[in-house]
Amino acid sequence: MSDPVPASRHDIEIESLLDIGKTLTSRLRLDDVLRGIFEKTSEVLRPRDWTLFLRDPGTDDLRFAITVGRVAERLAGRRIPIGEGVVGFVARTGEPLVVEDVRTDPRFSARFDRDTGFKTRSLLCAPLVARGEVLGVIELIRRPGEPSFTERDLRLLRVVADYAAIAIVNARQYELIEDMARRDTLCPLFNSRHVKVALAAVFAESDGRPVSLVFFDLDRFKSFVDRHGHMEAGAALAKVGMFVHETLPPGGIGFRFGGDEFVVALPATAKDAALRYANEFLEKLRAFPIVVPAAGETVFLTASLGVATSPEDGATAEDLLKSADAAMYRVKGSGRDAVESA
Repeated sequence: MSDPVPASRHDIEIESLLDIGKTLTSRLRLDDVLRGIFEKTSEVLRPRDWTLFLRDPGTDDLRFAITVGRVAERLAGRRIPIGEGVVGFVARTGEPLVVEDVRTDPRFSARFDRDTGFKTRSLLCAPLVARGEVLGVIELIRRPGEPSFTERDLRLLRVVADYAAIAIVNARQYELIEDMARRDTLCPLFNSRHVKVALAAVFAESDGRPVSLVFFDLDRFKSFVDRHGHMEAGAALAKVGMFVHETLPPGGIGFRFGGDEFVVALPATAKDAALRYANEFLEKLRAFPIVVPAAGETVFLTASLGVATSPEDGATAEDLLKSADAAMYRVKGSGRDAVESA
């Protein structure tokens, strides 16, 4: 039997590109996708210094999502405005670019070289484009004395960037669908199915610090339903849910627990601060107008609120929820429109 024919360089490249496609497009979570981009870029192109920039839809800046190399730590958290430097130019135009010598290219911005002491000689940039939108840029960097980029480098980088763009879009859509499944149908708050998962995560991340819960139920809401009907009641609950969402303190997490019951989780919050939040919330709710267009009325609601704090009122999320619920029912049994601690 004859020896197998050695794979040509072209065959190896094709195999690598197919592997890149399978790896990146099979991952659904953005963190996994970014890790895959890191792995495949490092494996196929073997750059010593490179960066993946992602475009921030809120600010339209490019943020350093992955930075590999000798000054990576000093670039963490930095941003580049669209249009600044070669990377900003590629993000704005959506076209790949090779700069053999940055000293001769007026588009090059030396700001990060000055900040880090790094010396850039040449750049290879490819945009991450999906559906006509630039999602980010992959930039490979060479220092003085290192070999120049080749057409093979550009070809491989463009393939990595194309697959990366597809994978990022898929991951973001998956995360959006996941988030929609966790949200209430009436308002931006999380739904009851997500309460246990979210509270377990809050407890896991508390690191010994107190966690507080506020459990509240709207007072006499059945009378509202009987008077105005289920359509108006649904609209009122949506307005209250939005009100809860908009008045959450920093770090607070809101849930519509079911019907006219709501829960607010307050990570790293002691009992006195949780009671202060609950009393301030109730005061604001009393003044919050619920317009009922069909009846030509404006209604003001009140609520009964129970507050519980770990570890004294419950060492687990489930126990804390029960304690806050019990405190809320004590309020309802003693006159409503008040706050009580577990």
